[in-house]
Amino acid sequence: VPFPSQAGPAEHELYLSGDPSVTGLVRLRTEWVADPRAPEFVWPAREAAEGDDPVWHGQLVVTAESASDLRAADMSLFGKGTSDPYVKLLTTTIPRPSTTWKSKVIKKTLNPVWNETGSVQLITTTKPEFLVEIWDEDLDADDFLGEAVLPLPTSPGEKQVDLVLNTNKSKNKRDAKGAVKLRVEWRPA
Repeated sequence: VPFPSQAGPAEHELYLSGDPSVTGLVRLRTEWVADPRAPEFVWPAREAAEGDDPVWHGQLVVTAESASDLRAADMSLFGKGTSDPYVKLLTTTIPRPSTTWKSKVIKKTLNPVWNETGSVQLITTTKPEFLVEIWDEDLDADDFLGEAVLPLPTSPGEKQVDLVLNTNKSKNKRDAKGAVKLRVEWRPA
């Protein structure tokens, strides 16, 4: 049975072969489900075919160290504004973006320090793409502060990555400001 290529149910038909005295068909229904309680997200994959790109099989470990000079999303009556920032790591190579990891919230700062690590298990022949987003936590709807594409390491080992945040007008009309500092490590299986 092939590994699911996307979240949700899939139907499979397996024809029995090998022994000429045994013939028939087995029908299976499988479903790929991510466990929201699990600290790691297992990436959906498909079987490799001849001519495919190399298989990405391993663990991507991302440490959100800090951010600097973020945009103030919460204004104060007595002076400068602040934000309550957190980091989200999203996959962008499935039909819709999906959050794979979220950091804790650091209250009332434009220069948060998280030093928090999350990881993603990968088994795919499609080069995975990830997006780092910074959000401001609010009681009602959280405010988008900025985003950046996370470059994936091409070799094992840990790399320091400093990303300037970009504006995404579909998520917030205000311009992004600041940068995020990450450590990224690729651990092949």
